[in-house]
Amino acid sequence: MVIFFDLDDTLLDDLAAKNHYMPKLYHHFIDCIKYNENEFYAKWKEAVPKYHNKYTNGEMTFEEQRAKRVQEAFGNSDLPESKVSEVVKVFDKYFKEGWKPFPDTNRILNFLKSFRKGIITNGSSKQQNEKIDILGIRNYFECILISEEVGISKPDERIFKMGCDRLDCSPSECLYIGDSWEIDVLGSNNASMKPIWFNRYKKPIPEPIEGLLIIEELNEIEKIIANSEKTKGMPILG
Repeated sequence: MVIFFDLDDTLLDDLAAKNHYMPKLYHHFIDCIKYNENEFYAKWKEAVPKYHNKYTNGEMTFEEQRAKRVQEAFGNSDLPESKVSEVVKVFDKYFKEGWKPFPDTNRILNFLKSFRKGIITNGSSKQQNEKIDILGIRNYFECILISEEVGISKPDERIFKMGCDRLDCSPSECLYIGDSWEIDVLGSNNASMKPIWFNRYKKPIPEPIEGLLIIEELNEIEKIIANSEKTKGMPILG
């Protein structure tokens, strides 16, 4: 069995990072923002996935999607380029301060130390590599695929199959653990991996997938592995 992980909101606590940087960013640039604090939070949370998806789909560069996110969340489309660049620089500082693993990230990676493991993540090479190094988890993984580096983004099944090729295994031998329904669960399932939905925030299931496993804490993977050892193979899903 080979185990692949998503990075953001799976190994790295992205919500905790947002809760750290958003108030700092708002108060740092309050004179440029045309919304109150709660409105800014809501606009920012909407803009992040909206423009990041445009980046991963190849519609924008990484820098362009960051600029559009700032302009939209600030309610200020006339924000000059120099100010946008300043916001992005300050954002990077506060964002990195908030990069932390989930409380059970290192515990489960240590538990899985005898298993071959990989990361498949969307994002910029520079930023995703920085996250992995700040979390101190690089040595746990034999394979790290970042969409910008390989030119393919999740949910495209090719990036999942590329991970299998790198570790010389078939998709049917692999578990894939991620938080996004569309990107991680559907993508890995379409690539014939066994998806595990990391549903920490107890979202409703959008559609039934036969045999889907759902976890709310990473430590629940221990039970899945115990099940696989009893059956001497892949876990019995469902």
